[in-house]
Parts: sequence; C-alpha cells; structure tokens
Amino acid sequence: MSRKQNPIRKKAFKIWKDSGSLMKPKEITEKLGVAPESVRKWKSLDQWEGKCEM
Repeated sequence: MSRKQNPIRKKAFKIWKDSGSLMKPKEITEKLGVAPESVRKWKSLDQWEGKCEM
C-alpha cells in the first residue's frame, strides 16, 4: 500500500503552473516553507514540464 501524496506537493505544482511555469523552486519553497530539494524532486518526479504542455 502506498503512502498518500503530501498535499503541499499539489500546492507547489499549482503555484508553479499559475506563475506560467516561470517561478523557480526556491521561490516556491519560500511561499510554502519546505526544503528546496523537495520542490526540485517533486518537479522532476511528477514531470511538471510535460503537464503544462498539454
């Protein structure tokens, strides 16, 4: 059984997407109070770049 996804992870994606894909992970971390490494990892694992091209 897999763990539930961190709700902050979805917020981070929404912030990035709403910025027009321009906001840097460091800027997102300042808004959400999470480690920059976490946002970079989420961006890579969830393939944010590919989701915005749709």
